[in-house]
Amino acid sequence: MIDTKISWAHATWNPWTGCDKVSKECVGCYADALLTRTGRTFNILALTQTWKTPYQLNALAKAQGRQAICFVCSLSDFFHADADRWRRDAWRIIHDCKNVNFMLLTKRPERITACLPGDWNDGKNYPNAWLGTTCGARSSYARLDALRSIPCALRFVSVEPLMESVADIDLAGIGWVAVGGMSGALHAKHKMQMAWAAEVHDVCRRHEVPFLFKQASHIHTERGINALSLYLAEREGKVEDPATVPVIREYPPTDVPLLPFTEHGKRFSAEDWKKYSGVQPKGHRKHGTSVSAAALSDAIIPTPPSTTSISSPTATSQSSKPLRPAGRIQIESENDRPSASTVKKCSRVVASSRSIGDSVRMVQGVYPQSIAEWPSQSCSISEFPGGPEVSQRFVTAALAWRDAARTIIERAAMG
Repeated sequence: MIDTKISWAHATWNPWTGCDKVSKECVGCYADALLTRTGRTFNILALTQTWKTPYQLNALAKAQGRQAICFVCSLSDFFHADADRWRRDAWRIIHDCKNVNFMLLTKRPERITACLPGDWNDGKNYPNAWLGTTCGARSSYARLDALRSIPCALRFVSVEPLMESVADIDLAGIGWVAVGGMSGALHAKHKMQMAWAAEVHDVCRRHEVPFLFKQASHIHTERGINALSLYLAEREGKVEDPATVPVIREYPPTDVPLLPFTEHGKRFSAEDWKKYSGVQPKGHRKHGTSVSAAALSDAIIPTPPSTTSISSPTATSQSSKPLRPAGRIQIESENDRPSASTVKKCSRVVASSRSIGDSVRMVQGVYPQSIAEWPSQSCSISEFPGGPEVSQRFVTAALAWRDAARTIIERAAMG
């Protein structure tokens, strides 16, 4: 069976890849991370060799007397201007594959009308074309109005990544809503509060709109697929088993049943949920080590000097380039103090290491919640080095964290 690594669709189809960032929701773009990590250029659109996928999925669904859902352009935007010359052929495939419902998600709904096929006929000739837009912040509300103005079989909204409360979102004319938190390296910085997801869920309930919860905020995709269920249970004073609590994944009604879905996502355990939903501590610990509040109070870490240079761990060349200062970093504090052995060990690492990986991991050892900017936000500390090459942006950030580590050690030692 054709399948995808996401649990809420039966396949993904990328007739082309590449895009441009146009709004707040693009900040942690996984398509940018993936394309960059595999050596492609994110902002240059390129055709793929996947144009047979919809026909294969259609044949499978038709043979079983069912319908499938295909997420289109997960690595691009179906209505991107640079794809205008290819879109006519894509529309032909959509028209041919009657047993596949194509999710056409865009951050450019204002372009949809101009990009519709000549035989659109208010969507009657394309009942399997579901038009959707992204709205994870209040600044994107105008997209909903643009989407509502277009006659079609189904309009849907992807409230992902959900970056703030959108409790007053207007779902008039919307037939499906999906909500999720940000994945990738910036997931902690832009962490979705489960109360925000619950607000959207409540709006959907009032308006009888099918609701699908994708994921909590996490470094990996589809983690915490049961998180909203646990939150809603707690809100009602109930205690649910994370392993068995129903996952909230509803779909729009279809003429014939949908193919079954494969659940690739992972549930939060009770410990995971407690960590995600609990109040963030004022400081952080790892392996019994903590940082002194006295040592770190109001600490602003200076930037590396502009003459500093370092080569990336994966670079093939022996040369290195001078880097500009990376900016100023605010370090939080805690009421306890690291042990003398920890201070001594970390001091040796910081003083002698020329390895970016060692330096950043050392900072994480003392201050676990720190986040360095990896190549195109594509990987975490555990996935180092995470790509074919390390960007100057990452190297600069890593140098700043090395300097932060020195300050942590020095102030802790003086504490």
